[in-house]
Amino acid sequence: MGGWAGSAVNVMVSDDFGGYWSAPRQLITSPFLNISTLVRSAPVFHVDGSIGLPVYHEFLGKFAEYLYLSADGDVIDKFRISHGNNSLQPAIVPLDGQRGIALLRYAGATHHRVLASRTEDAGQSWSEPCPLDFSQHFHADHPVFSCSENEQKQLNTWVSFRSAATLWISQCIARLF
Repeated sequence: MGGWAGSAVNVMVSDDFGGYWSAPRQLITSPFLNISTLVRSAPVFHVDGSIGLPVYHEFLGKFAEYLYLSADGDVIDKFRISHGNNSLQPAIVPLDGQRGIALLRYAGATHHRVLASRTEDAGQSWSEPCPLDFSQHFHADHPVFSCSENEQKQLNTWVSFRSAATLWISQCIARLF
């Protein structure tokens, strides 16, 4: 098996801000030959030192997960963000220590929109992903999530954290909360 479906996640740890790195080691993320776990976006660093790593699978389905890692990079747990065969490449927008939004690339054949899911327990459970409507007006001080029209299958996310708790975000994704 080759290509992306044969991929795995490796981890290296530095406790001196990148001066020295541990040897790489493969994370065990799947019981089925430990293959097809892909990373596309940045990790989330939790207050307790743990790390949330948004990952996705494209082998026997297309779905997103949230790997919960120790500060040393050991897998503690993993939580499904989505199910089925139509969402991948999660990017997490933390709103505070417990709440966050996962933006997912839609890989199905119907609505062609970015999907969003929410968590209120630091990524341990996620709402059912739903398509977002970006047709409303954006303001420079608001969080912006944009999907390129020229590359509909490529999710491009720009996030302004300046006002993540504003009324706009609650109106934009009111269905999530």
